[in-house]
Amino acid sequence: MDTAMTTLRWLHIAAGTIALFVAPGAMLTLKGELAHRRWGKVYFWAMTLVAASAVVLGLWRPNIFLTLLALFSFYQAFSGYRSLFRKRPAQGQGPQGIDWIAAILTLRHKDVLVYKYGASDEGFHRFGAMPLLLWKAILDAKDRGLSLFDLGRTDADNSGLATFKERLGATPSTLTYVRWAEASRRISREGPHVPGAARVFARLPDELLVAAGKLFYRHMG
Repeated sequence: MDTAMTTLRWLHIAAGTIALFVAPGAMLTLKGELAHRRWGKVYFWAMTLVAASAVVLGLWRPNIFLTLLALFSFYQAFSGYRSLFRKRPAQGQGPQGIDWIAAILTLRHKDVLVYKYGASDEGFHRFGAMPLLLWKAILDAKDRGLSLFDLGRTDADNSGLATFKERLGATPSTLTYVRWAEASRRISREGPHVPGAARVFARLPDELLVAAGKLFYRHMG
């Protein structure tokens, strides 16, 4: 069993690495071109393998948070693939039950409900699905006796998101960060206790990781 899970873990890492390097090819090529469709398909099936293996690994050694994170990441790829079949609603290609227009992920800690991630389909913003989900979360938290709904952090220059949260009744507060790192000391990522994915990414150039982070961050909850 351990051998099978180890093999599956390496398949998971390999598929994730392929998706990481292929995604820019799909994002930076013109829609409709052969290259865009080709890179998009490779990315989609790589993310399918990532999500499927993550579910199995998450059930083998229970980690519900990482399992849900993998599923939501896959759904972002899946929704893009599904959009190909929703271009002509007048011809019966409208959204179906599997086409979510919005979703949120909240975490509970004692009497606090924390809004962690959220995603929505821009084509359906006019229906107000995201405010509805947040309002339902507030009602559910109240029914459970929770006393605080934490809407999470907002960058100081993101006035649109700040206004959205304030209209939900949020009270803003300032967070002050203090970071310290000893320049002469580097934490090793090569030890046996470090997951395989971390060892793979530890070998990648810092410039590539920074560029990938800037590219993908805006597409995530």
